[in-house]
Amino acid sequence: METALLKPETAEGPRRELLHDEFEYVARDGSINGAQRFVTELQGSGADAAPDLSLSSAVPLGSTAYHHSYRLTDSSTVTRRSSLWIREDHHNEMGPWLLRYHQVTTEN
Repeated sequence: METALLKPETAEGPRRELLHDEFEYVARDGSINGAQRFVTELQGSGADAAPDLSLSSAVPLGSTAYHHSYRLTDSSTVTRRSSLWIREDHHNEMGPWLLRYHQVTTEN
């Protein structure tokens, strides 16, 4: 799920389709933001290749939620990231996995 967001060739539209309507993003500077800043920062990373993602953990939180925690290394920074992915019931059918929350912390 995370890798689809991080691929440089993934356009804004497909990225937005992976985000929950009430998506929250805590940026490196500690500010709380929505989808626009998150997508803008992903597009503005300027990386020609996907960054190196090493998955630290993927923990199920019941049948409709997962917590992903991982380390991301790109050409200039190393960050720790935490994501909450959820699925919601839409008219008695489970909807797609959507990113509800994402937090970034820069590693020293």
